[in-house]
Order: sequence, then structure tokens, then C-alpha cells
Amino acid sequence: MVRIRITVFRTFDTKEVYGKDMPMLPANWQTTCYRLKVGQTFISQDGGFPEGFCPWAFADIQRDLTMLRFGCNFPGMPKDIIYSCCTDGLRPVIFRSERLPD
Repeated sequence: MVRIRITVFRTFDTKEVYGKDMPMLPANWQTTCYRLKVGQTFISQDGGFPEGFCPWAFADIQRDLTMLRFGCNFPGMPKDIIYSCCTDGLRPVIFRSERLPD
């Protein structure tokens, strides 16, 4: 069984992304992601969806998780680790995913 630990590494709010408040957006959309908090960890087993994880983010990083699952490593990254991002254009989240030893 291959296990991958997904850690919420960094979250951004709308002002960090755009450099200013976005007056056309409701105030509650200008915060960081409401589902995930920095430091949270999740375990994906054999490529499965981790309990409590964001479905949108999982769809975004699933390709990277699959590559880690099958032993790929990435240039410039430590062995068995990758950093990925969800595609929420208002409040992106950076994830650190690492393949755990068998």
C-alpha cells in the first residue's frame, strides 16, 4: 500500500494574490481558503481521496500524487516530495506532498 502525506503548506488571501482588495467580491471571499488550514495533514492511500480533504484541491493535485505514488521524482525537489497548488484563483493553497516509506 502506497501512502502519501499531504500537508497544507501555505494559504493565500485575495489581497496577497492581486495586491489589493477586490471591491466586486463579497468580503467573505477575500479571506484564505475556508476548508484548509496551514499545518493540516491528510493521508492518501493507494491514490484514494483523503477523508476531510477538499474535492476541488484533490482534483488539482491528483496528477502529482499519482506520479509520487508510482515513484517519480521531480527536478529540483527532494526525493519523494512535491509542492503543488490548487487552482482557486482567489484563495490558492500550496500543498507539500510526500511519499511515505512502505
